[in-house]
Amino acid sequence: MVTPKLEDIEVQLLTEGIYRYYGFDFRNYAPSSLKRRVRRVMLSEGLSTISAL
Repeated sequence: MVTPKLEDIEVQLLTEGIYRYYGFDFRNYAPSSLKRRVRRVMLSEGLSTISAL
């Protein structure tokens, strides 16, 4: 299980990476909403960390 603080960092890095690579800016979205959506994708893909995405 990922600690909440680590999860916050991973979500921040993910959104920054998406912005830099694809140009889509999710950095100002509500963190709780982003985490919920990311967790759903992780669950459906069988991943244990956001970094695995």
